[in-house]
Amino acid sequence: IGRELIISAFRQVAASKNFVMAADWWGKIKTVFQDISLPGLFLLAFMYQYQTQFNIPSKVIFAFEILNWILLGISVALTIVSAINYLVKNRKVLK
Repeated sequence: IGRELIISAFRQVAASKNFVMAADWWGKIKTVFQDISLPGLFLLAFMYQYQTQFNIPSKVIFAFEILNWILLGISVALTIVSAINYLVKNRKVLK
């Protein structure tokens, strides 16, 4: 959330100076990983809640949980990298 607020504020400053800041590759990849990992968390919660009802093996849930942690970790790393990249590439807006 912090990254989005910082970037949004940065874009507002740029807009006030008639400067257009385009989205870059890092931000798009970050969004892809977030769009995959966050629904995965909802599915994981569903799997935990209905494990016995649908006979979901514990190993499947564990593997899915590991996959989700990896995807979330990548999302966090890309969030940080994309924010730094965005700010560095557009630092002239603050001058």
